[in-house]
Amino acid sequence: MATETPATTSDNRNTDYATKYAKKLDQIFSERSLTAAYVSKEAAFKEDGGVASVYFRTVDTSDFLGGHTSSAFGSPSAVKSDVTRKDVELFYEINKNIPNVDLNDTAGALKEAGQVLATGIREQYSPFIDKLNIATAIKAATTYGGKNVVAYTEGKIKAGVDSMIATLKNAHSYSKTQALFVPASNETELMDAIADQFNPVKNDKMVETGVVGKYRGIDVVVVPDELFVTMTLTGTAPYAQATFTAAPTVKAVIWDKRVMKTCRKLYQTYVLTGKDAVTAGCDGPLLRGLFRPGAWVIDANGTNKAVAILKASETTGAGK
Repeated sequence: MATETPATTSDNRNTDYATKYAKKLDQIFSERSLTAAYVSKEAAFKEDGGVASVYFRTVDTSDFLGGHTSSAFGSPSAVKSDVTRKDVELFYEINKNIPNVDLNDTAGALKEAGQVLATGIREQYSPFIDKLNIATAIKAATTYGGKNVVAYTEGKIKAGVDSMIATLKNAHSYSKTQALFVPASNETELMDAIADQFNPVKNDKMVETGVVGKYRGIDVVVVPDELFVTMTLTGTAPYAQATFTAAPTVKAVIWDKRVMKTCRKLYQTYVLTGKDAVTAGCDGPLLRGLFRPGAWVIDANGTNKAVAILKASETTGAGK
């Protein structure tokens, strides 16, 4: 994090960290997140009166090719294009006093705040987004039902994963835009089962982001068990929070990044120092910010229901 002193706003708050250091913060997030490389972030974010929405454009190309039946072009037809709006239900804040820092030392306060923010992104923000993305995929597959929920049989994990892949192929999704996520507790079982078709990764940087290799051309990402969760909302949108519950019966998740739409808006991140911190009742610099995360599975561009899970029976137990 750069440590130069940002300009102040008209009310003496420091410049928004999330704007000034957007690229650096995004790099920190991406280096720690295990799902960030496999989602679509192509969306417009708008907020009005506390209600935040994101807009995703999708194109229907089902009639893109028409018969050329004469020596001249006929009348053109419009491309079928839709904009999908999704309201962001979750709302979080950063509201932390930084102790043992002279609140009148603006440069020192900014440096400390930058380090605190970077640490928070690595240790809390990134895992939260990973849980949200995986929980969203599990919910979507469960809602679709049918072949999007593949039954897990002990000792036959390869057959289950192959069925998941077939489901996505039939949804016009292919390996280069897919990722297969597996909880750490099932890594050994899967690696043993697919050893003859598995290509281990040799890039240390990729290994750090959970990628262990490719199976049938698909990135295999091993994540901590704690990221395999389902989600319910606490509170009322647009001021709701997520409650995550462990999902030990889910043994694997696969999705196409073109249908996994996300937003993770960190904004209005200010450091209050001097009299502003004192007015807020703090004896050290005060770091404040707003965080609006969201994730949705949206059929797009000829790819439909491109998400599947491998799930054990609830009555059989998590280990079966």
